[in-house]
Amino acid sequence: MTFAAPFGLLALLAVPAIVALHLFRRRLAERRVAGAFLFPATPVASDGGRRRASLVRSPSFWLELLAALLLSLWLSGFTFGDLLPRHVVVLVDDSASMGANGTRAVAATELGAIADGLGVADEVTVVRSGTVAEVALGPRARPDGLRAFAANWQPNATAHALQPAIDLARDLAGSHGEIVVLTDRELADPGEDLRAIGCGVAAGNAAITALQRLPGEAADRLQVRVVGYGEVARGELAVSVDGREVARTPLSLPAGGGERRLELPLPRGAERVRVALPPDALAVDDVAWLLPEPPRTVAVCDRLPTARREALQLHRVFAALSGWRDEPDPAKAQVVLRERAQSPARDQIEVVFAASPGAVRGHTAPFVVDRSHPLLAGATFDGVAWQAGGGAIDGRVLVAKGAQVLLAEQVTARGRRLRFDLDPSRGNLVRAPDWPILFANLLELARPNVPGCRAHHLRVGDELVYRARGEPLLLVGPDDAVLAEARTGELAQVVRSPGIYSVRAANGEQLAEVAVRFVDQRESDLRGVRRFDRAPRALSTRAAAERLDPAPMRRLLAVLLVLVVLADWWVLRRGQA
Repeated sequence: MTFAAPFGLLALLAVPAIVALHLFRRRLAERRVAGAFLFPATPVASDGGRRRASLVRSPSFWLELLAALLLSLWLSGFTFGDLLPRHVVVLVDDSASMGANGTRAVAATELGAIADGLGVADEVTVVRSGTVAEVALGPRARPDGLRAFAANWQPNATAHALQPAIDLARDLAGSHGEIVVLTDRELADPGEDLRAIGCGVAAGNAAITALQRLPGEAADRLQVRVVGYGEVARGELAVSVDGREVARTPLSLPAGGGERRLELPLPRGAERVRVALPPDALAVDDVAWLLPEPPRTVAVCDRLPTARREALQLHRVFAALSGWRDEPDPAKAQVVLRERAQSPARDQIEVVFAASPGAVRGHTAPFVVDRSHPLLAGATFDGVAWQAGGGAIDGRVLVAKGAQVLLAEQVTARGRRLRFDLDPSRGNLVRAPDWPILFANLLELARPNVPGCRAHHLRVGDELVYRARGEPLLLVGPDDAVLAEARTGELAQVVRSPGIYSVRAANGEQLAEVAVRFVDQRESDLRGVRRFDRAPRALSTRAAAERLDPAPMRRLLAVLLVLVVLADWWVLRRGQA
């Protein structure tokens, strides 16, 4: 047996109360007299209730006890069998269009209605969609947690498929759960087992889709591209530098939608630039930032003997290249030039120039070249005479002549090694136009390994990557909350909200800033969102069949209770109490 509302059993306290009333009730003694006129007209009072009397087990007594028992069972939701609590899995579409003003209000109302329909014993799980679907509440949380989620939920993800989140919701619901999907666009194939609620409220919206800083003679120039989707009210575009507004220009977009390109002067040396549109239906795409791009200089450590360095003509090559610096410590360099192979450090490229064992032979073009490798981008080797030894080189073949490998890449446990089978004193490779091209590509290949941020301007959904040399790192979001920690010197985190993020050392020192903005045409266009409510096509599931309904038992108990009360009244009416 099961009680849907166990607190209703407190009504059983009426049973001892009825017994006490019967125990301490005193009746006047019955006396036969010749005529009532012999007694005075004043009523006779009884001091009943002061002393315990014998319990009279009359039909009325038993009927009253039975009525108290039936009332208790009715209040407690008594039924036979196991009463399964409802488990509702709510899938919320976390795309940015769900955060538009009207849509967000409708979604909050729907979440509140779902919470109102759940009992205290029921359970709820919230699944949030995204590139990777995740459980935002639960599994199997209390219904009041749904209201807290609705109050704090702020969707701002780029467009994505809902199917992975639907699959996760089905796994969590199992055979007994119910699935409710909150979205703003029609589902291609919702399936038979879920209810789809459309919360979309169509509206016009404008978005910043491009932002660029161009250097000028007297001042820099700021180029802004704004796209309108539908009817957008006129307003002003505001530009701020380091928290101070420096420009404001009227903004009007073509009727029915279109784009406009603006170009504004920008003070030279501006550090943090903020561009904002007038408020509209969707706030997430109304603001964008520009930060200065710090140089990513590749550290090159040259450990070659002087004679080998001069034979390779590296002074001529590196004099023509930029974006690098000389680093005497090989442990701190991203590129190390050596004559003999050693063990490269973590994320380091070791370049070895040495002829393999065996007689040196000349090889002329054409060569077999792996043009998919970034080191060889733009290299043709036309007219090149390459002098190499006759030995073998292990690794991925990048350049070869017949069976002879001339350049190979070897991946080690921590870094990589580029091995040139080359005698620079012979041939013309070091004087060919391809020689500086190889080193320019080498610097670009090593640039991502330079400590610091891989990119300082990202979009929502991109991965923020910061590399350091083993020091602990913290990623702080736009609201100054710590989003991620890294103790290995490499921080990688997908950014899900627009704003300015900062990478800090463990002592709080700021190491870098990253500007994240929202750009997604599908989410910024709110003209296609819809309101709808699609019930599941399957009228019943195994969950509904197995879940017991206490209503029939409550109706039976109510009928029995009424009959018992009527029977007690009839007994008292006949004077048989």
